[in-house]
Amino acid sequence: MENDGFIEAQQFCMVHNIEYSFIQSLNEYGLIDIRQDETATWIPEQELQPLEKYIRLHFDMAINFEGIHAISHLLKQMSRMEEELLQLRRKLAIYE
Repeated sequence: MENDGFIEAQQFCMVHNIEYSFIQSLNEYGLIDIRQDETATWIPEQELQPLEKYIRLHFDMAINFEGIHAISHLLKQMSRMEEELLQLRRKLAIYE
């Protein structure tokens, strides 16, 4: 597997002092996407920012995986709504 743009999961876990099972659980809940090949498990670079946010939510704030999933869903929904609001404001500005 070409690993450009990917971080090895075991190495990420060692750096952040977390267990690999945490990464697996996030993947099972659909919160992050990981790739596996015959040698290792890989985390795409675009998943690093959300992954670090989930680490803080879980370990610093003691939020379980169901809570993290709900928070993630709500934040994505808010982001879509903000984008829609911005588009509507732009359309409205045309008529003002």
